[in-house]
Amino acid sequence: MARPSSSPLATPRLAAAKTNTPLIAQLSPSDATCGLDAEGRVWRFLVGKMEPEVPSLKGAQRIACGMNHSCVIGADAKVYCWGNNAYGALGDGTEKNRFEPGPVVGLSEVAEISVDYARMCARTTTGDVYCWGDSEFGKAGDGRLPDNVGREKTTPGKAILKGAATLGVGSAHACSAMPDGRVSCWGQNNSSACGFPASTRNVPRPALVPNVKNVAIVRAGASVTCTIDRQGAVACWGTASTGVLGPKGPKGEYASSSTPLPIALPGVAVEVAIGGSSHACARLATGAIYCWGQNDHGQLGNGTTTEQNGPVLVKGLPGPATALSLGLDRSCALTGGRVFCWGSGVTRRDESSFPDDSAEPVDVLVEGSFRKR
Repeated sequence: MARPSSSPLATPRLAAAKTNTPLIAQLSPSDATCGLDAEGRVWRFLVGKMEPEVPSLKGAQRIACGMNHSCVIGADAKVYCWGNNAYGALGDGTEKNRFEPGPVVGLSEVAEISVDYARMCARTTTGDVYCWGDSEFGKAGDGRLPDNVGREKTTPGKAILKGAATLGVGSAHACSAMPDGRVSCWGQNNSSACGFPASTRNVPRPALVPNVKNVAIVRAGASVTCTIDRQGAVACWGTASTGVLGPKGPKGEYASSSTPLPIALPGVAVEVAIGGSSHACARLATGAIYCWGQNDHGQLGNGTTTEQNGPVLVKGLPGPATALSLGLDRSCALTGGRVFCWGSGVTRRDESSFPDDSAEPVDVLVEGSFRKR
């Protein structure tokens, strides 16, 4: 059922763009498959095309989309979600799926949102952090460690952290940078993703990471955490098996580091993103993007499929990037209002073809157009 016209997100339905590709103003930080245009409409990036999603929606300020559900911050600074509602991920007090945006119960003045498979977290303008949905491994941050029973958290409930400056959400843990430069993490830690030795398997409430300071931005992946400090330097900790920790990372299939390890970049970083736990990318102040880690699908964007344990320059972007978003084996960047992606399944020859990988950036084309090979 469509939302009533009094909703801050309501607008007349839009026809799918068949000849004109909109300029995209923002990418989802949690998945490289959707974004917002300048009017706050949601666009989904499919193979070889872009399509409007929930055309009745307008005026969104921020977006976070995942495999099963998506959420936006509306013009009224409240959160609206739609999609699969497993474990209560939509935050409406139920587990019923919904395919039109509906409000999250009890949240207002929201500044930042992030989503994973069946969980959602939000940070308010005053720094209060809330998580809801799947609570396994302590990733709701409310002190509980449910296994199969009691994993559902269908509303945000009480704030789990106060005074946070930024928010980063991975598939089984999350972290926030604090105003004093420290970092607080919660959730699964069996690969040291929360910054504690792996013998501490779960961190059920937000806890300050030892020996971490001067952090401005934090981002979380599946089992890796990366930060940018106030001078623009990047460091990562967590699982070492994929190369995301860089050349100084410990060796071995199950090796991990709870100590932040520096990533050598040729300039000041302003954004960092992690694709699952397999690769990471950083956007520099110059607009250049450097990526490192696994590269079996070309997700590092340097024209090869060779794994790199140190940053390599993404080749072929037409101009400076203004945003960055990573999926599991895919990377995307925003430049000049256009979305360029590289890695797994970002292009195909025609509508009957299987998706192809690309080791260099590909323009996400208007509906009905496909990359010529």
